[in-house]
Amino acid sequence: MKKIFKRISCTFGINAFLTLGAAQYIILLINFMIALPQVICVKSLRPLHKRMSRITRIRFGEYVFFIDCKYSDEIIQEDSFAFGAVVELYIENCYFKHHEVDFSQIKNVIDLGANRGLFSCLVANFCEKVVCVEPQKHFHNALIRNMAINRRTNYVIEGSFVGGEGKLRGYNSNITTIEEIMQKNNFAAVDFLKIDIEGSEFGLFEKISCLEKIRYLTMEVHRDYGDISKIINKLKGSGFSVILCDNYCDITSKPGAINYIYAYNTK
Repeated sequence: MKKIFKRISCTFGINAFLTLGAAQYIILLINFMIALPQVICVKSLRPLHKRMSRITRIRFGEYVFFIDCKYSDEIIQEDSFAFGAVVELYIENCYFKHHEVDFSQIKNVIDLGANRGLFSCLVANFCEKVVCVEPQKHFHNALIRNMAINRRTNYVIEGSFVGGEGKLRGYNSNITTIEEIMQKNNFAAVDFLKIDIEGSEFGLFEKISCLEKIRYLTMEVHRDYGDISKIINKLKGSGFSVILCDNYCDITSKPGAINYIYAYNTK
């Protein structure tokens, strides 16, 4: 139960109030009380996430935008729900928490593992262009919908696979590389690279040759598919400052607890 209590603490902290606003925060609390018996039974907040399936207004710093959780959940039949990603990306701030980023300087972004487009929707508020790489094409309509309700057109979808062996290897026969994505989109450099590719990150880092052209990156790592130390050593050897975090985005030095890698190019 310790893990579920930690997740509840993350979900209902001050960042949730600031991100959702007073009205939506109250709705969140009410739905939590209704879902509580199920939450306790399954030891997960997914019953709450399911109840929060609606168009959600997000405030992230100075940016305000919307995510259509209801549409995403209707067209994507999975045991996870869009509001769970809202908590992870915006309330817990899993991709920017340990970066000191001047968003006005972020022009070119690559979102590896774009999923429903929640990260892409966030960065589309300030970047010039985001390339949304998602090999699972059943996510594309949700991504397009979330961009459309925010009237964002500064994105492209790349429906290809990037990396090596992982959970999604073989799902999509279209294979590409970061270098090819950069060339295709006329990116001389990548200001922010977000990576969540279900274990394929290990294959990606075996062959990547453009690290010197990347400023910031945040990566969710999947320890079952490779040796994290190889990725960390390659980043450090390429001039990156590295911060290692656990599943709650808290800094950790325990190899078995690493779930996120934050890296900034110091060269």
